[in-house]
Amino acid sequence: MLKDSGLVTLLGPIEHGGAGETWETAYRIIREVASGDGSIGQLIGYHYLWAWAVRLVGTPEQIAAVEELYTTQNLFFGGAVNPRDNDLTITEDGDELVYNGRKSFSTGSQGLGPHRPRRRP
Repeated sequence: MLKDSGLVTLLGPIEHGGAGETWETAYRIIREVASGDGSIGQLIGYHYLWAWAVRLVGTPEQIAAVEELYTTQNLFFGGAVNPRDNDLTITEDGDELVYNGRKSFSTGSQGLGPHRPRRRP
């Protein structure tokens, strides 16, 4: 749905079909989306960060290639740098994964006690 909405290419260059918007607009979009669903707001925020990250470390050629690729292909960067805390354990129990321990940061999960999300086929 994010891809269909046009939000994924918000920061992408106009010449490749993006909206060419500013970070100011991206922040407003993130806040608006997060007001309805914090997890989705976090996803789109991380997408914008990773889509833009090449500008921080890439050569001009790398920047152009990444921006053209993600914009023309409507790609979504789903990675969030959020490592697992050392005191968190994840074990298998039949068809379930059991999370137990302490996590200092987590979006979209339940707290208090072991969490047993169902595996998806």
